[in-house]
Amino acid sequence: MKIVSVELRVKQGRAAEFAAGVEKMVRAIERVDGTLAFVVSQSVADPHDFRFFEIYRDEAAFQEHLRVSTTELPGREVLDALVEGPFRPTFGRHVAGGARLGVPGA
Repeated sequence: MKIVSVELRVKQGRAAEFAAGVEKMVRAIERVDGTLAFVVSQSVADPHDFRFFEIYRDEAAFQEHLRVSTTELPGREVLDALVEGPFRPTFGRHVAGGARLGVPGA
């Protein structure tokens, strides 16, 4: 299982535009085989801060997600242009939970 958390900050005044675009993007990404969870949250304290929480069946599913998200998502360049600074990914391992998401071994 591959677990990824990504933090990013959106340019000032562009949070609503980013959120709307991400909503469309997520629908396509969730259809990638092996994607067990793909959740995007927006900070209540600072609406320009977003977090992605992703769970993939395995490394191959994660690589397929990367391929699809960089080559097959219309408008991806527009969303990337709204981000201020780097994407900050963290990779983790499954410890507990996820039964409702269908996570193996949960």
